Amino acid sequence: MALEPRYKKTFYYHKQRINGRVTSTYVQDPARIAALTQRARQKQINHANFRADRERIQQLETRFNELDLLVTTLTRASLLVRGCYTHKGQWRRKNAQTPI
Repeated sequence: MALEPRYKKTFYYHKQRINGRVTSTYVQDPARIAALTQRARQKQINHANFRADRERIQQLETRFNELDLLVTTLTRASLLVRGCYTHKGQWRRKNAQTPI
């Protein structure tokens, strides 16, 4: 959807994909041109907001993963210091040790 210069004049064409092919439709009605232009602007704004949100989420995920790794490492170290071990993914105390 854009104003395109043709034959030393500017025309408004609405482009859309139909069955995998791009088709251009000439739009003459000023009210429809205004509506299509507004919709195109809103779509660009929504897309920009989506990208910004996605980037913020990725940053939060990175921070969360770092925190998760830190907590897991500290928990594992604490349990190993107390004499625990893992068996099939479960933490267990060695025999003859005081409870945790």
